[in-house]
Amino acid sequence: MKNLKISKIQQKLIENGIDSLIINRTDEFLNEYIPPDAERLYWITNFSGSAGRAIISQNTSTLFVDGRYTFQANEQIDKNVISLSHWNDYSQELNKIFNKNKCIGLDPMLHSIEEVIKIIELAKKNETKLNFTSPNLIDELDKEHQKLIGEMIPSQISLGGVQRVLQNLLAERVSIRDLPTILEGISEACGQTRNITMITEHVRARLARQISSMNTNETGVITMITLTPEWEQAFAESIVGTGEDKQLSMPPSRLQEFIGALRNTFEQQAMMGETPVLLTSPPIRPFVRSIIERFRPMTTVMSQNEVYSKASIKTLGQV
Repeated sequence: MKNLKISKIQQKLIENGIDSLIINRTDEFLNEYIPPDAERLYWITNFSGSAGRAIISQNTSTLFVDGRYTFQANEQIDKNVISLSHWNDYSQELNKIFNKNKCIGLDPMLHSIEEVIKIIELAKKNETKLNFTSPNLIDELDKEHQKLIGEMIPSQISLGGVQRVLQNLLAERVSIRDLPTILEGISEACGQTRNITMITEHVRARLARQISSMNTNETGVITMITLTPEWEQAFAESIVGTGEDKQLSMPPSRLQEFIGALRNTFEQQAMMGETPVLLTSPPIRPFVRSIIERFRPMTTVMSQNEVYSKASIKTLGQV
């Protein structure tokens, strides 16, 4: 199939002073199976497999796939404008394009934090410029944020720790688009704690505007169910341990009582066409969420710190 998009993209690279563009096949949640509007690699190359990457330069373009998709890729791409290489050759080709005074473009939402950090380090080592190209994510991860990463890892937190925070956010469907704010939040929290759960909670508070927006209904309101003071106190008094060892220790009979009350309340709201969030105080939110995700995984649990100051809210009831 003749591909006319590659030349248009290459022209855009020239216009923006970008020597090579890295494209990864995933979405902002780093999923393998992604919605049609996230099929960027397919749109560019016509390759529809579930795993692949491309490097598009001003004069060349290469698609990287593993052995499962070699035949499929050969059938789908325009080999006059796209070269096909094995997935294992990607790292070697990536190193080749990072040269002094060259400019590499990529969309950071399509890469894990580990990959982004490695790319930043590779660019620094080879004196290569970076252009974070997605207008909906980060227009540019500037020198200040690159410096923050260098100062934060590993002196304040390990790379694995950062990944765990991101995984915690994604597990509750919180986008990691605003990576600078997330990194700043991690750095701030590390001054007070090394507990990954508590660090995640601090980052969520920094993302209050985003979290509030994603839970706003079609009328511009966040509908919510709150906990009664009695349940707030019950959860607060059931948190035992310190630091990384904090955990919820509530009698099973009380947990079953809570689950039953919450299920009844949310089912009643569903019958009225409502899908409210559950609002809790900040200290107990992750523990309440750990219970609710077992039987209502799609129910959002927000803390009071995550309600944006300008958000419109409506309380529908209590548990």
